[in-house]
Amino acid sequence: MASHVIQIIVCEDKRNGWWSAQCLQYDIATQARTLEGLIYEIQRVIMGQFVVSKELGGEPFVGIKPAPQIFWQIYDDAKTHVKREPVPFSGPHGPHAPIHSDYRLAEMCPA
Repeated sequence: MASHVIQIIVCEDKRNGWWSAQCLQYDIATQARTLEGLIYEIQRVIMGQFVVSKELGGEPFVGIKPAPQIFWQIYDDAKTHVKREPVPFSGPHGPHAPIHSDYRLAEMCPA
């Protein structure tokens, strides 16, 4: 089974206090009120996509384009890594789906 490495940028919108996450390899994003909630949400969305694809007999993430180039540049500029717990979700392949994430903290959220 192929392993999926997903790079993710996270940032806090200082205007409203919400946190945002944007995956790079796949244009998947989400928001939450706290950083902990955000990590949970992005993992939930990624695992959900993975599980549904597998249940339907397909490959995960097929047809999802990469994030726009601006997010790749923000990721490259971000130097702070965000520590996170392992994915707390189980799927048809057990609790440890072959998904590895690298989170980086962006200085500012893109407008």
